[in-house]
Amino acid sequence: MRRAVRNVPNDFKANIGAEAEMRLAPRFTPLIRTAKLALDSGEFLCVVRDVSATGVSLRVFHTLPDSERIVLELPNGDRFPLEPVWCVDDRAGFRFPETIDVDRVVAGHRLHGPEVRPHRPLRINLDARGLVARGNLMSRIRLVNISQQGARITCEDFLAIDEELVLHLDHIPELKCTVRWRQDSDYGLSFGRILPFAELAGILAAINGQGQLLPIRPQQGHIPG
Repeated sequence: MRRAVRNVPNDFKANIGAEAEMRLAPRFTPLIRTAKLALDSGEFLCVVRDVSATGVSLRVFHTLPDSERIVLELPNGDRFPLEPVWCVDDRAGFRFPETIDVDRVVAGHRLHGPEVRPHRPLRINLDARGLVARGNLMSRIRLVNISQQGARITCEDFLAIDEELVLHLDHIPELKCTVRWRQDSDYGLSFGRILPFAELAGILAAINGQGQLLPIRPQQGHIPG
């Protein structure tokens, strides 16, 4: 059976046992931590609102598609499988199949052998086609990943370092960017401005075919980035 993220009943009474189980463990709230959800149809942005050893509450920016696979990934690279429990407007609750180390989530870093892997900007993996404009020239590109500050693309045409481009993708406004690095046909671009988190969430929703954005409610805390 597919895990219906989008169609989880809004009636909390139907899930009272599951929610009670999730709330047995102490919670850290509010915990505003940007993250991403990896689903069958692609990767989407979210914000961790509070977390315990057994479950997590997220803010989402659009309706989520049904998915067999639901994985929460933090900026430090930690990944946690999830099971849907409830969904109301732009809030969604999930259960961890196995208890997690909450301290590591709250601390925001990942122990990697003797080293510590620090917080890093979220990069969303994609496979989308588009164009880059260089004056009157247009080149076809494939978008490999994107963040609030830039993107990685592949392009068969030669692009010069520090060359200024305009990135065109379906369903989203054009983005001015600059070529920062090149490796064979792979290129790293930096955007002319930092994309607000909610705007990037909308871009991903459009690219992945989830165009129904949810209304933004007033937040008790600031979304990082």
